Amino acid sequence: MAKKKKIDSMDLAGLGISGADVGCGALKSEIVEFMASKTRKAGRKFEGDAAKITAEVVGLLATEAKIF
Repeated sequence: MAKKKKIDSMDLAGLGISGADVGCGALKSEIVEFMASKTRKAGRKFEGDAAKITAEVVGLLATEAKIF
């Protein structure tokens, strides 16, 4: 029943208020600069035995990511 229930939509005039009442009259923010995101390297897929994969991932974390 909830999927089929009609949702009534109203505009500001239907609610009896104006845009100035809710702050639509002035912008609160301004876009100063847009910078595209940096592209990331492709991920890696690991296949094979779980013990081998675990050892390889731990090795990569220690050497490349320098987590350990």
